Amino acid sequence: MKFWGAAALALTLLAVPASAATTFAQFEQVDGGPQTIAFGGGVLTDNGGLLGSLVMFNFLDVMPAGVNGQVEAYMTVEASGSPFDGTISFHRVSDMTNLLTLHFTNATLAGAGGSGALFGTQPGGGTVAYTSDYLDFTGQTAGDFAVGLSGITPGFSAAAWTADSVGTFASDSANGGNGVPEPATWAMMIIGFGGVGALMRRRRTLAFSV
Repeated sequence: MKFWGAAALALTLLAVPASAATTFAQFEQVDGGPQTIAFGGGVLTDNGGLLGSLVMFNFLDVMPAGVNGQVEAYMTVEASGSPFDGTISFHRVSDMTNLLTLHFTNATLAGAGGSGALFGTQPGGGTVAYTSDYLDFTGQTAGDFAVGLSGITPGFSAAAWTADSVGTFASDSANGGNGVPEPATWAMMIIGFGGVGALMRRRRTLAFSV
């Protein structure tokens, strides 16, 4: 399975250099699977059932024992407000352990047409806090995340919509491992929504290249 994440998110978000946070995890949609994100009534949620949306999750250079490579995970999303506060969680399908849970405040949801993104950063006006059954984030002072959205149906400006999703997560403290260097702050401006949406959407799935 190809990974386009770094390139796709670079096109989706205008990155600006900031702190020393590094990307340690990412997720992508399952090939041919249903759309994973839903929006309505000012609330952003996953588009799955009781357990959440099925996605493929993986840690990068930080490789905890037993979770090397991609693993199937249930993603749950709950965020609201203006700016957005909320939680994104990934639990491994096989045993429901907590691969990663993100608690965030003051995140931005922006988009146009069929594409968009939810992104946040710390420092920078918001908070980004992680917990995991596999990694230790003790001492974290900087972090950021970005969830790219494409194939938004019927469109970002509608009162309610669903979307495909892909995302990356960064921290300056992830069990002392060496992640992939990324800017710690995603810009507050989204560019090229239409073109990025067409690029990112293929078989209603998104993939990464690191």
